[in-house]
Amino acid sequence: MSATKGTVKKYEDKQVIFEEGERGDRMFVVESGYVRIYRTRSGKNIEYGIIGPGEFFGEMAMFAEHKRSASAQAKGKTELQIIDVDNFLSRVNDALVLNVIRKLSDRIREIDDRIEGLIMQDQVRREHLSNLIAHSRRIY
Repeated sequence: MSATKGTVKKYEDKQVIFEEGERGDRMFVVESGYVRIYRTRSGKNIEYGIIGPGEFFGEMAMFAEHKRSASAQAKGKTELQIIDVDNFLSRVNDALVLNVIRKLSDRIREIDDRIEGLIMQDQVRREHLSNLIAHSRRIY
């Protein structure tokens, strides 16, 4: 593996790249094809997104030393550049580093927006339930 580019690996359609719960020590950049990101809950796969050429994934587990929070699977024939921590750090002045930082910021912002939306939904549900209870007490 060179300091400027990671190893490129080919994946077949539906081939699993990594599974939720695995230790993450590398990230991936899609050279060609697509990657499906999903979680499994109650035996059902919940799709989180499709990653395409030029995009990356798997970076959070690499730096935080956490287990993978989702699974990744090739969607069609796919080629991925595999980048480990040392390779990533050797690119500090590389445009990829800036792209990762920007994308992480976007993802954090998106998560904050989703949390806020869930909180608002919860408040509306509580108010609705409170109104239903008050109304039912007036009936009896």
